[in-house]
Amino acid sequence: FTTSDNLPKATFDYNLYKSFNWGPYWFQWVDHAFGSIATMRTFGWELNGIEADPLFVDISPGLTSQILNNNLKLQATSPAINKGFNLSSYCSTMPGLCSDYSGNARPTSGPWDIGAYEYQGSGTTPPVVTPPI
Repeated sequence: FTTSDNLPKATFDYNLYKSFNWGPYWFQWVDHAFGSIATMRTFGWELNGIEADPLFVDISPGLTSQILNNNLKLQATSPAINKGFNLSSYCSTMPGLCSDYSGNARPTSGPWDIGAYEYQGSGTTPPVVTPPI
């Protein structure tokens, strides 16, 4: 596409993409499909993006009930760690932005992790405790 296509203005960068090989394209914006991050870069998008497995703690594709139980926190070797953009300059006007989905603070300096969760290190996930019956 070209700038004359009058597409909505958008910037895509610092994202992680995982292809599931569901066809020749894995990203679509308006009426334009992209088959790789390299193609997106030809349009100036995703100059800092990553195409890789995010290495979530536990992900099981399947039925909605199974998906809702996934643990989308990052493993220690995830390529998403410290590869995001630091948005801490917006914390005063958008305070919820500076915490991850679990409520952990994002760093005030340096890169953020890509995704909903900021990696907390190994052993920080509390064990599941079953109450006595």
